[in-house]
Amino acid sequence: MLYLFNTKRGTRKYLEEFAKGNDNKFFDFAETNGPKFYNQHWPMWNGKFPDEDVEVCFQGIIRGTKRLQTACEENDIPYYYFDQPYLFYNEYQPHPAFGQPWYRIIKNNVQMIDVHIRHKERFDYVMGMCTDKDTINQVTLKDWKTGDHILIIPPSEHTANWYDMKVDGWVDGIINEIQKYTDRPIKVRYKYANKRFGKRNTTPLEEDLKNCHAMVSWHSMAACEAVIAGVPSFTSEHSPANMVSYGLNDLDKIEQPLKSNRKVWLWSLLGNQFMLSEITTDYAYKYLNGG
Repeated sequence: MLYLFNTKRGTRKYLEEFAKGNDNKFFDFAETNGPKFYNQHWPMWNGKFPDEDVEVCFQGIIRGTKRLQTACEENDIPYYYFDQPYLFYNEYQPHPAFGQPWYRIIKNNVQMIDVHIRHKERFDYVMGMCTDKDTINQVTLKDWKTGDHILIIPPSEHTANWYDMKVDGWVDGIINEIQKYTDRPIKVRYKYANKRFGKRNTTPLEEDLKNCHAMVSWHSMAACEAVIAGVPSFTSEHSPANMVSYGLNDLDKIEQPLKSNRKVWLWSLLGNQFMLSEITTDYAYKYLNGG
């Protein structure tokens, strides 16, 4: 039995399509008093799961989903986390190179932890469908680069809330630590123009990656783009680029960043995201369960 917890009207269909091949129960959300993005709950859910076999599906790290993750992990309930894809992001709209939207689905985590060579077959199959040169270039690993400045990507307010941390304190701590080991210039790139919410930063990431020596981030997907582009990375253990980066406790290595083999990692990114047709046909569910 799949328990589907809706968090956003526009993404409800993805949960429903994913559950088509299984018995399922849908829980719609309602808003309560409190800050925007954190004031939702599910009136028909009593906060518990039955003794029968249950799996849980939810989308995003806002709108109360931390409560779901905690309940699942405390009770050994498998869960599927939905969010924007690592590759081919197009604001949940059909990607022009594939004719349909992509969605990231992670089992028992909110970021990819399954790095395995088994994903090569799927990567080759998907990229064999693609004839658009720009799209192919986006997932072509570039040679490792050298540069001058260090680029810091702070966690968003939503991410900071999920991990119970303060953005400004994190940034200050990272800058102080970096400056112990280098005098390189440091740039800080926030997700939103006003640092908190509202309009997104309109400067393309690729501009900030030009002449970049290394990126330092918490769990931003920008780290994936940086590593693919050949810019070394330092991340937390919660990052999808953690497997090809040094950790945040390794900033004493800022002058000699990690330049690892990235192929299996890249294949694995695509092995944790799916086109809508793959979600609808039960392929995604079976693939995530080893099929």
